[in-house]
Amino acid sequence: MAASETTPRPTHAQLLEMLEAPDLTRRERRELQRMARFQKRVETWEHRRANPAPAKLHRAVITLLMMAACLWVLWLLLGGGAPA
Repeated sequence: MAASETTPRPTHAQLLEMLEAPDLTRRERRELQRMARFQKRVETWEHRRANPAPAKLHRAVITLLMMAACLWVLWLLLGGGAPA
């Protein structure tokens, strides 16, 4: 088991609070900033994974309209719209 699994990681907010310390070296500050960016991505990913966005109705409508337009163009190309 990895060390990150046994001890909880600090949250993004906690990492930002740690960055406010005045006695950090440049290397420590860079590392904390990197950790904060990574933790923010992790928290965003976990939130999106836990709360998936519902499928939007407009996507389905646009898809149906595009399919209808493609079928209409195909019908025109095959001579369905030309006078006999």
